[in-house]
Amino acid sequence: MSNLTNIREAQPARQVPPGPKGYPLVGLIPRLMRDMMGTYREAAQIGGIVEMDLGMQRAYLLTDPELIKHVLLDNYRNYVKGEQLDSIRPLLGNGLFLSEGDFWFTQRRLMQPAFYRPKLSGLADVMVEAAQMVVDRWEAQPPDQPVNMMYEMRQITQSVIVQAMFSTSISREETIRAGEALDYALLTLVERSITPFSMPEWLPTARNRRLREALATLDEVVYRFIDERRALVSRTEDGYDPTGDLLSMLINVRYEDTGEGMSDQQLRDEVMTMFLAGHETTANTLTWVWYLLSQHPEIEARLHAELDDVLGGRAPTFADLDTLAYTRMVIEETLRMYPAVWMTGRQSIEEDVIGGYTIPADSMLMLSFYFMHHDPTYWDEPEVFRPERFSEGGAQDRPRWAYLPFGGGPRVCIGQHFALMEAQLVLALIAQRYAPRLVPGQPIDLRLMGTLQPKEGPWMLLERR
Repeated sequence: MSNLTNIREAQPARQVPPGPKGYPLVGLIPRLMRDMMGTYREAAQIGGIVEMDLGMQRAYLLTDPELIKHVLLDNYRNYVKGEQLDSIRPLLGNGLFLSEGDFWFTQRRLMQPAFYRPKLSGLADVMVEAAQMVVDRWEAQPPDQPVNMMYEMRQITQSVIVQAMFSTSISREETIRAGEALDYALLTLVERSITPFSMPEWLPTARNRRLREALATLDEVVYRFIDERRALVSRTEDGYDPTGDLLSMLINVRYEDTGEGMSDQQLRDEVMTMFLAGHETTANTLTWVWYLLSQHPEIEARLHAELDDVLGGRAPTFADLDTLAYTRMVIEETLRMYPAVWMTGRQSIEEDVIGGYTIPADSMLMLSFYFMHHDPTYWDEPEVFRPERFSEGGAQDRPRWAYLPFGGGPRVCIGQHFALMEAQLVLALIAQRYAPRLVPGQPIDLRLMGTLQPKEGPWMLLERR
């Protein structure tokens, strides 16, 4: 535990945490709407727990590792995802991300085995093939034609999650259509959750109509696969799906108390959750990797040297992952600087004491991994891109909970091994062939949505090695 945390916990309970100054009645809402990152950054510099005045609601920003550990692990049963995420239920339903209590525990326990690292080995070839398809397309275009790197990385991760989920032939056009529908639905619903004044869903606006169309597109694709798989199961002697993909894992689940499987609605919610988590966050991470490498040629050169030495021009495999140590370090440092999930929320069930302050029941807590990852209390020169931080023994001087790119506690991201493996393989394949360069004069601003991503682009030129 840090000295700063000890000082905070020594303060008497009932004292209100400090916080940035807001306006009468509306609190910090105008400032957040004008400059969200600047307002949160100012708050994070005040201390490890800060009160955020949101007008009719008080919220608390947490950036101290021990305080975040208290919420995510030590007293996690007192905290739920809460009403703040209800806006994305039309997309994710009661899937693993949003479900709570005993039902969440049952779902997590049944689904966890499919995401153990050894069981993911069969997906390595799928990941490499998806990256190779994009590289082949790049080879056919002029070298001076810039590409939107976020779009390109999403093409890879969407293809991977579709194959991993369904292992069924699906056209590139349909994959793109479903991916675009998911991106639009997520963007719209997250904006609605963080915007204090948004249009009601029932209003027949063009934006609401497009949202309903996007959700209908996703339901059409997912339910079609569920129907096809149910038909396959009906023809098997044992009533189990032999396909071996993630959907078959969900189809084959049996609840101990009833012996029944998941309903079509629950299957749909879990598939939608995996589809979102399986491509959005990894695409963001890879996009930031290319940006950071383009700004740090010495780190890029060391990465290239490792790839040339280990792979010698061949495609990476699952067996290469442990050998490509620096490649993994580049990804881990990128996740420190630009964690895909930059902030997560919880709502308290009962009153609690955090860092010496009383937190009332039904309070909103905002746990910011981004600001914790950039806190000089735990990181030497936190704004410097330095993959060596994650070398063997490099974490000895920092708190265990100071680095949480996938969250922590019982609800740590179930797909973290999937995401890290995919990012490492895709980076290894592409970086052997290309050294992407940022188009000059292009501003790289942050978009603070459900995930941390560049506001535009980034547009990059594909320099061949």
